[in-house]
Order: sequence, then C-alpha cells, then structure tokens
Amino acid sequence: MTWEVERIKKLLAVQPKYFELVMRRRLFENQNRIDIDFVNDNNFESEFNSNLSQIISKYSKTERFIQNTENEENEKNNFSNFSFSEILDSFYKPGNVLGNGFVYSYEEPTNDVVYIRIKNSINLDEELLEDFPIFLTIFGKTGVDGMSQKEFDNLIEKFTGGISIKYLVSASYDSEDTANLTIIIEGKSLSKNANNLIEYMTSLISKPNLIDPILMMDILQETYDLYTKHLMINATLFSQMFSAAALSRGAALQEMLFGVTFYKRLGKYLNNDKRENILDLISRLYDKKFINGDFSASLHCNCESRQRIEKRLLSLMEKLNSHQPIEKGIDTIRLFISEMSIYQKSAFKSDHSLSSVTFSIPVPPIGKKIAAAYYVTAKMICKGYLNEIVDSSYGERVDENTSDPLISVIYFTIENVKNVTEMSDKMMSKLKSINERTFTEEDMRKCIYAILKRINAPRDPSTRNIDTFLSGFSIENKTTFFRDLFYLNLSDIYTAIRSFMSSKIHIAVVAKSSEIKQIENFSVIQYTSD
Repeated sequence: MTWEVERIKKLLAVQPKYFELVMRRRLFENQNRIDIDFVNDNNFESEFNSNLSQIISKYSKTERFIQNTENEENEKNNFSNFSFSEILDSFYKPGNVLGNGFVYSYEEPTNDVVYIRIKNSINLDEELLEDFPIFLTIFGKTGVDGMSQKEFDNLIEKFTGGISIKYLVSASYDSEDTANLTIIIEGKSLSKNANNLIEYMTSLISKPNLIDPILMMDILQETYDLYTKHLMINATLFSQMFSAAALSRGAALQEMLFGVTFYKRLGKYLNNDKRENILDLISRLYDKKFINGDFSASLHCNCESRQRIEKRLLSLMEKLNSHQPIEKGIDTIRLFISEMSIYQKSAFKSDHSLSSVTFSIPVPPIGKKIAAAYYVTAKMICKGYLNEIVDSSYGERVDENTSDPLISVIYFTIENVKNVTEMSDKMMSKLKSINERTFTEEDMRKCIYAILKRINAPRDPSTRNIDTFLSGFSIENKTTFFRDLFYLNLSDIYTAIRSFMSSKIHIAVVAKSSEIKQIENFSVIQYTSD
C-alpha cells in the first residue's frame, strides 16, 4: 500500500493532470462505454404499490385456501375427540407457592438454565399516573449503582443470558372497575450464575441511577423521535388504542401509558420551560409509585440449587414488599375515560401508511360467562364474514387479530382500504345484518377447535404457566373461562351478537390528508402536540 502511494506521488510530480488524463482515456473517450439515461417515472410508486398489493392479496388468498383445505376435515373430526381434561392437562401444572404468594416456583426441564421473572404491580389510584410513563421510558436505561448503562450491560452479558423489561396492562378477571399495570423484569442464566442474575435484577430495582438530567432528557427525546419516525408503520395500532380508550379501564390505561395521549404529553414536556425539574419528577415517580408496588417472582428450573434460589428470591420479595400500604387517591383512569368518551369517531391523518378502518367494541371481563362467546364470535366474523366486503384485488384485507381479552376490547380492522368512509358504512351494515342464520354449529365448532388447538400446542418449559402468573388470573379463573369456551352453543353466540351490537361502537380511521378533509362527523386527532 505504501509503495502504491509513493508511485502515485511520483506520477503526479511528473504529470499533475495524471488523473484527468486517465478519466478522459478510460471514460470520456472510451468507445466501448455504455451510456444510460435515467428518466423519472412519476407513476412508479403507485404502480409498484398496486402490483405489490395484488401479489400479497393473491398469496394470502392462496395460503388461506390451502390451510383451510388441509385443516377443514381435521377440525370437523377432531373436535368431538377433544376432552376438556386434555386441555387442562396440557398447560395446568401447579407450581410451588412460597411466602403467601410472593414466589411461584415451577420445576421444569430447563437444561440447567434458570429463568426468573419479577413482576411489580403498580398502584394506579394516584394523580402521578399520567406522568408515570415518563419513568417507564427511562427505567432500565440509565445504569445502576454508580455504573454506566454500558458497564452494567457488560456485566449482564458476561454472567447471564440477558435481562429485559416488559409491561403488561390487564383488566380484572371479573370486575369492570379494575385495571392493572405490571412491570416485568425477566432474566435467565446458568444455575451456577443464578446469584449474579438475582443480584443484577435487585440492583435494577433498588439502585437505578436517577441522577443525570441530561441523560434522562436525551432518552426521552430519542423515544419521542422514534415515535414520530415510525408513525407510518404503527398508525393503525395507535388509532386502535385511541378509539378503545373510553370502552374499558384496561384500554384507557393502555392509551394513557403507551398511546398517542402519552406521546403528545411527552412532546409538550420536552418543549416546555421546566425541563430542569426532571430529577424531581423521576424521584417522586420512583419513590411513590415504582418502589411502592406489589412485588412477586416466578422461577422455572430443575437444577440442584433450586431450593437455595427459592429462598433468596423469597427474601428479596419480602424486603421489596416491606413498605406501608398506599392510600387510594384520585381515580385518574375514570377521569380519563370521561374525557375520551367524546371521541366515538376518530380520524388520523397519515400520508405514508396504509389506510384502515377499525371498529372497537367493549367486552365483559373474561370472568363473565358471555365473554367466551364474544371472542368466538369475533373470530368467526373476521375469519370469513368480513372478507365478503373487501376488495382483495386492491389489497384490502381483514386483520384477524380481533381481540385483546386482557383489556376487554374487540377490534374489527380492515387495512389498505380504498375509501375509509365507504368502508365504515359497509362494515356497520355488514355487522348489523348478522342474524341467526349467519353462522352454523359447524362454523362455531371449527373456530373453538382452532382456539383450543393453539392452547393445546407444546409449550417451552421456561414459559409454562407464566401467563397465569403475569396476568394474576388464577388456575381456577382460567379453568372456568376455558370450560365456558368448550361448552359454547349457538344460542350463546347470538346472545353475544345482540349484546355487542347494542353496545357503544367506537370507530377510528387512518387516511390520507385529501380523504380526511372529506370525512364528516369525525374528530381529527393529531399524533403530536405541535
């Protein structure tokens, strides 16, 4: 390399225009060259998107046809051979409950890997709730116990298989007046490093670095920038959360913490003149809400040191739960539901994402017997019934992820629609036309079988029963729900249909600017505080 540089220097000393001569001989005067002229095609993007939509639609239709053909006979024949006890046996394996429910220990074949999950159920009856997502945005990103985040990450990587933080919003099992927010810290390691894992998880909870206001503001700004950057991808998701916010406490909490409402609040916070108060705010949120939550832990392993790990986890949970009970304060969620109830029809402008229409419908808590019928009905409607009104050649498609039992809401969403106003009218008319001849016993059984088949699928030993632990629903609660599901009949289905068609339906659309201007009787919602 050094030799080549010296050679070029000598050439340039003799002939300063060396590179100019090379370019002329090899490029401009080269008779063997090929000249290509590029002309901008103004229709390329629209034609490309149209062709892509057709390809996706054809593929989806073919895939659904193949799957339906392969599975139809099995679903007809196998449901009668299913027994309710088989369903329970597939995922109900009781764990060892320690310390009045502080620790749930499951002996599972995890190949000498220890899986620990610590959940923190947050008290929601307090006026700081609206600011709490600011803390959640920062939590786990500022380092611990005097270490920088990079130093802490290096320790985690060296001795464990990783530690992550997740959040779960859920409604009550049997009450419409309760919602829950759970912070989940989960990690794994080899059994020999279990002490390190517990130590790092403890530091994350008890010793987070909350002293650098510049770092905190940078994290908040980065989060807000990512939100605005990814609106194109997530527009329909945000419209779903917003439209459902007034329909249940779980949905309201989800919107407050993770929806457009939070990001608009975050944008205002970043733009105001009180940014220097971030340390005080984060400290109050940590002291009054986070560390005063109700902590519990789950353990999945079958190693020889299991009992020792159980004892250490139990000791940690007892220490974390030694705080005084918190007095109930302002019911912020109820106030928020009241504010959101005016948005029965919401329109979101998005010139860069697929247009969509979403109908959001409230559902009784899953502890109510009729709830199982709601979820089966929703699946049947989206599996085939709504497909009758979509234009698949254009690329319109029904989103089959219809329901979220944890927040007591059903969604009916059609994406990539040509005209959101026309599609809204079509969907409403189609839903209202459901009668007692729309669905058959066979339709219902096939849908129930598909749900039960997923439940009955093999599970990773490290996650068995974890949904029971995280949601707070007991085994008895889940047994009741799946029994109701297993023994549904058509009269239950039509009772559910009459019920949800008489309930309040909230509509949200995502459309381009030109179409938004033509929509009547919809509240136009801004994604940001600007």
